[in-house]
Amino acid sequence: MKFVFLWIVILAMQTQMLNAEGKPSLLPLPQKLTWNNQQLQLAGRPEIELDKVFDGSFAGLFREELSPEGKSSFLNLGKPFVVNIKQVTSISKDLYSEEESYSLHVDSSSIHVTAVSNHGLFNALQTLRQLIDRNPEGGSISGCDIIDWPAFRFRGFMHDCGRSYIGFNELKKEIEWLSRYKINVFHWHLTENLAWRIESKILPSLTDSGSMQRHPGKFYTQEQARELVQFCKRHQVQLIPEIDMPGHSAAFQRATGLEMQSPKGKELVKKVLAEMCDLFEVPYMHLGTDEVHIRDKDFVSEMVQVIRDHRKEPMGWLPGSDNGSTGLRQMWTGGVKPIKGRSVVDSRLYYINHTDPFADLKGIFSLQICDTLSGSKEREGGIMCCWNDRISSSDRQMLLQNDFYPMLLTFAEKLWLGGGLSKKDWSICTDMPGDETFERFAEFEERLLDHKKKYFREMPFPYVRQTNVCWRITDLFPNGGNLKAIFPPESGIAADYHFEGAEYATKLAYGAAIYLRHYWGKTVPAFYADPKPNSTAYAFTQVYSPVDQKVGMWISFHDFGRSESDATPPAGKWDYKESAIWLNDKLISPPEWESPGRMPVNKEIPYLDENFELRAPTQVTLHQGWNKVLVKIPVGNFTSAYTRLVKWMFTAVFVTTDGRDAVEGLIYSPDKILPK
Repeated sequence: MKFVFLWIVILAMQTQMLNAEGKPSLLPLPQKLTWNNQQLQLAGRPEIELDKVFDGSFAGLFREELSPEGKSSFLNLGKPFVVNIKQVTSISKDLYSEEESYSLHVDSSSIHVTAVSNHGLFNALQTLRQLIDRNPEGGSISGCDIIDWPAFRFRGFMHDCGRSYIGFNELKKEIEWLSRYKINVFHWHLTENLAWRIESKILPSLTDSGSMQRHPGKFYTQEQARELVQFCKRHQVQLIPEIDMPGHSAAFQRATGLEMQSPKGKELVKKVLAEMCDLFEVPYMHLGTDEVHIRDKDFVSEMVQVIRDHRKEPMGWLPGSDNGSTGLRQMWTGGVKPIKGRSVVDSRLYYINHTDPFADLKGIFSLQICDTLSGSKEREGGIMCCWNDRISSSDRQMLLQNDFYPMLLTFAEKLWLGGGLSKKDWSICTDMPGDETFERFAEFEERLLDHKKKYFREMPFPYVRQTNVCWRITDLFPNGGNLKAIFPPESGIAADYHFEGAEYATKLAYGAAIYLRHYWGKTVPAFYADPKPNSTAYAFTQVYSPVDQKVGMWISFHDFGRSESDATPPAGKWDYKESAIWLNDKLISPPEWESPGRMPVNKEIPYLDENFELRAPTQVTLHQGWNKVLVKIPVGNFTSAYTRLVKWMFTAVFVTTDGRDAVEGLIYSPDKILPK
């Protein structure tokens, strides 16, 4: 009896989250979706009719997903239903990536799936998984008609395993989970200055502990490399290994005593590269070629020839050395543009080691991939990158502080659906309710949080609803370099903070985090169109709570980038800018930092509690009724002795005391307006 109860509890935890219309939340959203008001009950056994042209393993995969959970005798098995799966030559004309397209029809008695290829069928299965609403009797599927295809062919993520070793099983877990969201590329950055992480039989010294400056002795064997290639293929993910050259190669030099561009070094690199080409049964080999002065004008072309001799296509960074007229280029810095007549993928502004969990996530949702609405042979898609310049204390911490899953699921939606805004039109905090871009993001946010509840409860997922968080932010007050200077919003702290009729203006903004000036400057639009150094801003809101309650609060005035050596906050302060926050006229004290005022000389010290995701939320009390929140955000220069790239920003949002979710029932309204 105990087993039966536990089984029912597990099924209840897995119940499909439903959107406001009572339908399953799908992510990425299909290109064409119509609900037909029917339901298929999963009490019976599915009869799979699989077209013989498809991989036979799909019959088992569909049967496993659609069969009632478990085989306990108390289940009343209903009437069997048919799952008909057929190959077609075309789903819809003129689709850029038709091999990944599919159609899906569900009614009260059957499921019909069509696809052009195994990859399209795999994508259909992922959507079907999300449609299932589980319950102890088996569950049901909402009836629908879907025609779906990706806007972009390359939809990927990259892990920098050269600087920091990431566990092999962790990589497999990420690939499996992200493939469920139709991410289809894993870019494996394997070599760096700090370490060479892939075993070489030709040159075993590359992975000697003595050649590594971080995580010594940690590398991936050739057996693991072959296993991961096959694992990726089973999940319809294309693995792209990167052997970075001739820059980022100090580990190679330590292991061999040779510089890559020296005559002897180059010949050795060719042999190792040929070995890697033989090892990885994949279509692309990434050469890096960025951030280095290439003295040997023939170096890259000779390496490209090695790759092509092994019937693979070269790939490289842009900016970086050209890898031939047909080589795929990966754009990585903000100022670079797609090249006419050349194939590119986009990684600009998609470095999650720099991003903030809230403001940048909305920006990623809004931005165009490759400066275009949908893919082509020249603009192939995007790869989101996680660079581990600064060491993490664990794989979990790396996922947490880089907001890995919220960011990748947002990127997955963007890559699948396409669309978006150009950088010059892109706003990350000033869209208003009623604006098309705001409403699209709010609808996506609802689905994202539904998936957090269903699939990611025990996984790092530092994101809560922010489209309901409204602020009034003042015009700038020049502080003349005196960051402690007090201005009218603060001097009137005991007042009710009504800004109407004040001698300064305010403007509304929405979000749990607001960039007043983005750390990439004018490359990314922020709240102030023309932010000035030596300025002070104030943000204000009122928060209605239905009851007296103890809650948590995520508070931050600087998102510490995972590629920086910024100083930790000083004792007794939130930062070096004299930032402050009040709740109901009471100053909220900063945490007792684990390592205050530390000026790191290298990046071998992991973050401890500097970013809000890494520490317990600040515990505060909300009173029944309206609660006042005032935030002071001064800034001096946009670079300082403590911080290379000053992030003029703030984060403030109420969460549960454990930080897992937003506090339900709160209303954020600086003008104290309750919904009707």
